[in-house]
Amino acid sequence: MTLFGCNFQYSPNEFAFVLPASYSPKERALLVQLAAQRLTLQGIGVNFRRAAPLPPPTAASAAASKMLPMVSSSPKSISRR
Repeated sequence: MTLFGCNFQYSPNEFAFVLPASYSPKERALLVQLAAQRLTLQGIGVNFRRAAPLPPPTAASAAASKMLPMVSSSPKSISRR
């Protein structure tokens, strides 16, 4: 309840409590400090971590994207007779 009270949300995909990205870095820092203080007063140890960075594209997907045909932005008209 302490984390929810500090505006954290549980993300089941990450198996972690996270703060919404809508908060500024300063707001996030203050909420993290507040949560850590409240949990420490309750005798609960806390580990905080940054979100994991996105993995780089694999070689197969990079090669596939190079092979995609170029698409023209101007429409071509086809006349049939």
